[in-house]
Amino acid sequence: MKVLLTGTNGFVGGYWIESLLSKKAQIVATSLGVMRPGLPEDPSIAYRELDITDPSMVRTVMLEEKPDAILHAAALSRPDDCENDPQRADRINVEGTLGKGVVSKDIVLYILSLISASGATGYAVEFAGSAIRALSMEARMTICNMSIEMGARCGLIAPDETTFAY
Repeated sequence: MKVLLTGTNGFVGGYWIESLLSKKAQIVATSLGVMRPGLPEDPSIAYRELDITDPSMVRTVMLEEKPDAILHAAALSRPDDCENDPQRADRINVEGTLGKGVVSKDIVLYILSLISASGATGYAVEFAGSAIRALSMEARMTICNMSIEMGARCGLIAPDETTFAY
């Protein structure tokens, strides 16, 4: 499996690299600017510069790399908070449309297969992205409840119209 990882220079990104290496994943590690010293040197890791706020650059990297999955660990604002308090930094974006027969539990089990049963230990995990926003309230509750299966302290999804209608 080929995984594109954003925010490689950060604390959370470095953790994901180690976790993905243990899963034998091929990693495209991206960050804004030069990669920090001390990151693993491994033939299954390709380092690339990526400014995630530049749509053209993101499009180019996606077309060239064609990842099977994307783990977004980059901080768009207040990166020092993410470095100093990793519990604030774990947000999992799930984009796209779910295939026929794919349910919320499948989303969590897939994430779990990538990060392991202890991959989110001590974190408050926020689930976000278009696939999450398209879920029913019951499906969202399933995802949040299952975050404990990856060691998280809690799982959350930002409230929106679906939440308020419920």
